[in-house]
Amino acid sequence: EHEAYVKAQQAEAAKFLPANNLSAGDKATNTLGIQVAKLTKDNQTLTQLVNSLGKQLAAMQMNSTKENGGN
Repeated sequence: EHEAYVKAQQAEAAKFLPANNLSAGDKATNTLGIQVAKLTKDNQTLTQLVNSLGKQLAAMQMNSTKENGGN
C-alpha cells in the first residue's frame, strides 16, 4: 500500500523531470528518497509490532497479578 503510493508519487514527479538527463546528484538524491521511504515504512511496521507486544505483555502481567491475589 505504502510502496504503491511512493511509486505513484515518483511517477507523477518524473513527468516534470527531463528524460534521461538527471545528474549524478539528482540520481543519488532520488535513491536516498526511496531508501528513506522504505525505512519509514519499516519503522511504522516495527512500531506497531512493539506496541502489540507491549499490550500482550501488559495483559499477561494483569492476569498474573489477578492469579496471585492482587487487584
